[in-house]
Amino acid sequence: MLRVLGIHSNVVGESNSVAGHAWLTMHFGNGRHTSVGLWCTSMLSLRRFFKDPTGAIDPDTFDINIGNEDRRAYHAKASRYYGLTSAQGVAATRVIMAMSTWRYGHTCASWARDVAARITGEELRSEGFGGLTDTPSSLGSAIAQREAKQLTSVRRPKPVYGVGR
Repeated sequence: MLRVLGIHSNVVGESNSVAGHAWLTMHFGNGRHTSVGLWCTSMLSLRRFFKDPTGAIDPDTFDINIGNEDRRAYHAKASRYYGLTSAQGVAATRVIMAMSTWRYGHTCASWARDVAARITGEELRSEGFGGLTDTPSSLGSAIAQREAKQLTSVRRPKPVYGVGR
């Protein structure tokens, strides 16, 4: 059962940089955990630039990867953790695994921010690169700002008092 949700970035405060990666971690009651992130498989596909509302010309792809950050030994420079009840954990898993496609306007940072906000209700800003897209660096800065006010960890997550918005 999912008990703790983590949101992470491996860069913090690099203004107007699109470098880096943002992802989530799922921590289970049995002590196991896994990473989950949105990854681009093909940068030149039309779907990376715009969403085809019909899906007829260029359908969405399922770009969520499980365990990729763990396999690549990604190290977070900013992390925040949220504690979930059993019911919240079930609902959170559905939100995390919903169809999502990487685009220039919907990056790993956008995805991690949106999923975490939907599950926890806590909004984290991730606009960067002149406001053109969301960046891991901007998300990392937002996480660091929240952590400066209230530290969290896997063992001491911030309780979530509502889910499923």
